[in-house]
Amino acid sequence: MKKLNIVSHVECGKYQSYAARFAAKEAMYKALSSYIKDDYNYKDYEVIKNEKGKPIAKFNGKLAEIDELKNLKYCDLSLSHEGEYAIATFVAEM
Repeated sequence: MKKLNIVSHVECGKYQSYAARFAAKEAMYKALSSYIKDDYNYKDYEVIKNEKGKPIAKFNGKLAEIDELKNLKYCDLSLSHEGEYAIATFVAEM
């Protein structure tokens, strides 16, 4: 059982939501980069919301085909922003 916990932050100005989502994609990539051998595209990572509005990590394209990502036991994503800063935390259990 391997646990990954990555925090990423960016300065965001007036585009807080976009900055938080970008930070989330960066955190996801950093956490999972050892499993990703081929070229990746930021379009292959997606931050969507569930029916309650909670952000969820979604993998598309080549990333969706990687066995380790198909078999994630647990995955959690948290986004936040305040003023000029945004932060995202990605936690996954492989």
